[in-house]
Amino acid sequence: MNKDRIFTTEEYTCDLRVAAVMVKDNKILVQREKEGNEYALPGGHVKIGETLEAGLIRETMEEMGVQIECKKLLWSEECFWEWNGRPRWSCRKNCKA
Repeated sequence: MNKDRIFTTEEYTCDLRVAAVMVKDNKILVQREKEGNEYALPGGHVKIGETLEAGLIRETMEEMGVQIECKKLLWSEECFWEWNGRPRWSCRKNCKA
């Protein structure tokens, strides 16, 4: 299935994302929208039926055109915030690539 792991209830929208911590020459790669003020680690949504590791490898290839390998899980987090007037919940897995 090629659908993101996102679902919506009457109260929340929930999504599952992965992100990579990519370090080279003691620098960490981050991304930001062209006119934006917020920075984020590269990554994206995991597809239904896809492992977290496979999702991170696919997202990195889609966004940056590079093949990575996941070396280890660094942390996971749950985030709660409001977006477009609707409460959101997100679970993230962050890996060192």
